[in-house]
Amino acid sequence: MKSCLLAGNISSPFLARCQMYFDTVDVLTSGVEVRRRLSSQTYSCVMIMTPLINEFGDMLARYAATDPYCLVVLWVKSEMVEEMAQALENVYVRSIFDMDEWDSFMQFLNVTCQKMDVIRAQKDDLMKKIDEIRLVDRAKCLLIEKFHYSEEKAHYTIEKKAMDNRLSRLQVAKIIIRHIKGD
Repeated sequence: MKSCLLAGNISSPFLARCQMYFDTVDVLTSGVEVRRRLSSQTYSCVMIMTPLINEFGDMLARYAATDPYCLVVLWVKSEMVEEMAQALENVYVRSIFDMDEWDSFMQFLNVTCQKMDVIRAQKDDLMKKIDEIRLVDRAKCLLIEKFHYSEEKAHYTIEKKAMDNRLSRLQVAKIIIRHIKGD
């Protein structure tokens, strides 16, 4: 799901265009509010319209860019684009432009955010698999320590119990850990 956080003084046409391309669009006006929101929620894209109420916005862009799966766009006046682009790595700095360029820019953002969401989902799947492997390995270690199984026998035991009981290896590992730790 593509989500966008808009920061700053956002015009109605700008907001309407964003709502056409993103599933959810949140609008906040201050850097403090944005930082608070980013600490509890992730977004596909954060767009900062400079200057903000309580700061310019460049440090906020740097903060938002710490999430490697979030595209950060900093809107500045055209005379500041070069300076900001050099100062901010991992932040797309764009001058405020007319609406004729809008559709191509939003198509770029849309495709980029979709790809980043896919990468984030793949990372989450890999982390789940790593956690599963860790638990299964922990159960194997407990079988080796408690019952003096060989590593092969511990592996076979978990696989066999999973097949016999129509459970996943993870479920069997959790039962083994709970049973042995409960003794």
